[in-house]
Amino acid sequence: MVSTLKDVLNAAYPDFTVVKTTRTYDAYLVPLTEFPLLKLYRTSDNFRSVGKATSSLTCSYCLANADLERMPGLTRWTGEKIVGGIYQFGVINKKHRLEGDVSVQYRTISQMGELIYQTDCSFQLVS
Repeated sequence: MVSTLKDVLNAAYPDFTVVKTTRTYDAYLVPLTEFPLLKLYRTSDNFRSVGKATSSLTCSYCLANADLERMPGLTRWTGEKIVGGIYQFGVINKKHRLEGDVSVQYRTISQMGELIYQTDCSFQLVS
C-alpha cells in the first residue's frame, strides 16, 4: 500500500519529489537526506477472535526543509491524496475493510534541531 501511495503522489505532482523514501514502521531519527518520507505503521490491534481483528494504522507524510510558502498547501493536498488512497485500498482489498472515517492531523516536530512538518492520517482496518 505504501509504495502505491508513493507512486500516486509523485505522479500527481511531477515538478516536485513528493515522496523520496517509504517506511513500513514508525521510524525515528531518519536522515534528512531521505525526506520527504512516507511511513505506514500499525498502532494497535483489537482481537475479536484468532485471526479476526480491528487494526488501527497511521500513514504519516513527513517533510523537512520545507518551502514555507508551499508547505501548507502541499501538506493538505498530500493529506487528501493519502485519504483517497486509503479509501481506494479499503474498497478493493478483499481481506480487509475500512472501518469508520480517516482522521488527518497536521503537526510540526523537531528532530535534532530540524523542523519536520508531518501529516498523520489515522484509520482502522477490519480483518
